[in-house]
Amino acid sequence: MNPALHPYFLSSETGELLILCSLRMKRVTCVDGKVRDDVILLSRNTLRAGVTSWGTRYFEIVTPRVRVVARNQFDCQSLEGAGLENRQTNTEDCFGSH
Repeated sequence: MNPALHPYFLSSETGELLILCSLRMKRVTCVDGKVRDDVILLSRNTLRAGVTSWGTRYFEIVTPRVRVVARNQFDCQSLEGAGLENRQTNTEDCFGSH
């Protein structure tokens, strides 16, 4: 998921932007473990970082609509959201995609 698209994420309920306060760049540890200082970060109720029990970093989309769809798709009501692929698919990618 290309961070350059983050300023265009809107809430399906309110139509408001889901960015974190402003368009300032944030320091983020990406899925590949590299730290970048040039990432536009979505709010924690939209994009959440995590680390598996075996140490693999990942990000997931956790909006209410995505949570419902993921839970229904996988018949698992404990899912918090939909996980993104935990590797970069291009040089601009920090969070994974698909």
